[in-house]
Amino acid sequence: MKSKIGTIFIVSGPSGVGKTTVVTEFLKKYGHDYKVSRAVTYTTKSPRVNEAHGVDYHFVTQSEFERKVRDNFFLEWSGEYGACYGTPASILGGIESGQSFILVIDRVGAAQIVERYSKAVLIWIEISSLDELEYRLKSRKTESEEQIQTRLLLARKEIEQERSVPMYHYHIANNELKVAVQAAFEVIVPRCLKA
Repeated sequence: MKSKIGTIFIVSGPSGVGKTTVVTEFLKKYGHDYKVSRAVTYTTKSPRVNEAHGVDYHFVTQSEFERKVRDNFFLEWSGEYGACYGTPASILGGIESGQSFILVIDRVGAAQIVERYSKAVLIWIEISSLDELEYRLKSRKTESEEQIQTRLLLARKEIEQERSVPMYHYHIANNELKVAVQAAFEVIVPRCLKA
């Protein structure tokens, strides 16, 4: 019999690999049939043109974010990418009532959550090559060349960490979006309650 409590799904991978795109497409296709949604994280970064406050992120100032850290508002938080990101601890209440959440976060945040919630299901999104990753980062035209190179350095580090000390339960290649979304479906849906 399926558990009546929800699950935390952590989706990570290098910047530009398409984590958010895979999650967004999965939820568009299946989110209305199952009790699963994306947890909206808090960030100090500036919104991109296509990002909406309260939908993609809760955009806050650095001082607001630091206050939330002091108040233990976050289940996890990280500042690995120059801006700070944090997941509200309030999602744990939703899990108790059967709601599942997908978190799109980095390895640092994933490790923090696993310490507090060992039942989390970890999914690593990967790509065929760093050249393809660089192409995707440049194609989205949201960062300077310097920022892209910084993200590529971080990507190399994260990929190497996952190869040498695997932390994730599932690896999904995002070379073709439709295939990646189907792979996500196979991992996520069996662990979710029907809506």
